[in-house]
Amino acid sequence: MNYSSVSSKSIIQRLTSRYGVTISKSDAIDWIGDAIEEIGYHVGFYNKIEKLKVVNYKIPIPCDFVSLNYFIYNGKKLKYGLPDNHTTTRDHSAEYDDVMGLLNANFKLELDDCCVDTNQEEKEYHIETYKKRIAYLESEFKHNPIDKDFYYTNSGQGYGTNATGYVYMFYKAFPLDDDGFPLIINEIKYRNAVMKYVLLCLLSNGYNHPALDYPTVLRESELAISRAANEHFKMTNEQLEDFAGNWTNMLFRIKSTYNYYSNA
Repeated sequence: MNYSSVSSKSIIQRLTSRYGVTISKSDAIDWIGDAIEEIGYHVGFYNKIEKLKVVNYKIPIPCDFVSLNYFIYNGKKLKYGLPDNHTTTRDHSAEYDDVMGLLNANFKLELDDCCVDTNQEEKEYHIETYKKRIAYLESEFKHNPIDKDFYYTNSGQGYGTNATGYVYMFYKAFPLDDDGFPLIINEIKYRNAVMKYVLLCLLSNGYNHPALDYPTVLRESELAISRAANEHFKMTNEQLEDFAGNWTNMLFRIKSTYNYYSNA
């Protein structure tokens, strides 16, 4: 069933008008988000591109984030995961020196082994070959490989292998209004379920009102959420008639007396 959408901010305005309560924006958005998760995401997500500044390797996650498509950095799509062990320090650390020492020692052993009975020309050829090999390996350790940039996530935070700069984030986003409030479907059962859930959160956080008690609001909230979740799967009268007509057309060649409402 298709519905138009409306800002969930209207729910907060309604509660303020009815009960005279003041709800902070952060609490309101947090509770509305929980209500939407309880009922179900009945509005459509959309693809979005956001330019994000990387600070100390951290990539900020937008508040409307639902799921990630990919990151672009320096014109290339970032791979997910951590760099492999080809990426090492560039500052000639102890680890770097140890690795290069082993490579050079290995080079000398292999050179002595293969060049015992060879003439000077062949020996020079092997020396040049191994020098190129060492130079290549040294370059691999001193510089990042072509696919040097990665990203990963940890506890809801994004991280990149670039300490600074900008990345472009391509992701599925939840629709929000201009003030950051989620959009919800404009259907009375859904709006009522969100309002009851927010009201329940208010009572859970110490709010008191003579016309409200927690057990009653809890029951009303659970019932409203159940109704709103199920309402989404119902057909309108027009959709039901279309389905019935299509069903009849499908069965016409099997038995012309059948119809959708028949028990035959």
